[in-house]
Amino acid sequence: MVGIRPRDSLLVAGSETLANRLSRIREPHVAPLNDLVEELSVQRGISEPWFDPDGGGVNARILLLLESPGPKSTAGKGSGIISPDNDDDTAENTWLLRREASIDPAMIVHWNAVPWFLDDEKKPTARVKEDGARFLKKTIQLMPALRVVVLAGRHAQDTWARYRKLPGAVAITTVETWHPAKLAIGLRRSPPVSGLYRLRQEELLAALMQARRLSEQPLRRGTN
Repeated sequence: MVGIRPRDSLLVAGSETLANRLSRIREPHVAPLNDLVEELSVQRGISEPWFDPDGGGVNARILLLLESPGPKSTAGKGSGIISPDNDDDTAENTWLLRREASIDPAMIVHWNAVPWFLDDEKKPTARVKEDGARFLKKTIQLMPALRVVVLAGRHAQDTWARYRKLPGAVAITTVETWHPAKLAIGLRRSPPVSGLYRLRQEELLAALMQARRLSEQPLRRGTN
């Protein structure tokens, strides 16, 4: 198993751990990606969550794509970073399953199909997912080592389908699976209360393990 530190360095607003992480968002491996985020923040007039400098950045071979940022990843309400170190159930499930799948943090980027907080919108609309697909295209263009994209949940899968229709979209191997939210799979740290949650957790773990294996294969990419 990959040597990953214990989940004891949560990114909590006002903490020294968070301040240290935020001080690193311009490190070379994440600077190009966070330049995109800065552009997005200027366009939207609000600070959007950064890419995590503890992840693989532009060197990553795996992109784990969820739906949209939760409150614990937004500036002011949470960390301001998309990270499995955030203080919420989805992040914890992701962190635990990533560890079980033996995925090195330097090999993966955690991100969302829609990279901005949806406020009062409960789910991304078709138009929002179209906008997310265009941002995703810019993101992937900055990740030359990317081998596989894990599409966690139907909104990530739908946004990816829209991305694939964009001119010049890079064709990359994908793995579809469940979203790691508590409502979808329960809590990984405790025994599932239902057989359905247990099955979904194992399917998500299997998907991450498949992604790890695919990430070790030679790079194969094409475009539309």
